[in-house]
Amino acid sequence: MEERYWALFTSYKCKEFYYEHYNTSSAFIDGLLKCMLAVASAGSIATWAVWNRVPWAWALIVAASQLLHILLPHLPYARQRMALKFLLPEFRAALIDISNSWNGIMNGEYDNATIASLFYEYEVRLNDMRTKYIGDTPFPVRKRCHRKAEIDYVTYFSQRYNSVRENANDKDKET
Repeated sequence: MEERYWALFTSYKCKEFYYEHYNTSSAFIDGLLKCMLAVASAGSIATWAVWNRVPWAWALIVAASQLLHILLPHLPYARQRMALKFLLPEFRAALIDISNSWNGIMNGEYDNATIASLFYEYEVRLNDMRTKYIGDTPFPVRKRCHRKAEIDYVTYFSQRYNSVRENANDKDKET
């Protein structure tokens, strides 16, 4: 039962790292898009004011950038960021509880029935969080985020537990 608990702990810890990197990556995309739209809009207005040729082109660029600015909150990465904004704090709190329970398991404080009960409790809790905050929001795998999460995973478990058992998330690509 300890192995199953460890697998739960490690797989969800790796997912936490993945979600954090995914959120950071999405924030970068958001900032980049907003900056590009601001430059396109302001630059078009300034150019239009100075150079009166083809005013319809400048008006089209301004209108397109404003339309894209309105659509930004409805793009998938924006929904993903909103989901992660609410998911991550609860997810971290649950992982702290799982880590504390793991320490109790390693100290022999729990029998197999208690470990099984803890396993089920945390599995349900984490699944409920994912359902509540992520629901049907798609989270495609970003390989770069996944690689960074794996590095963080190895570092975390090497430093904390002097161990990285081979089921990090069984290199599971589903997040």
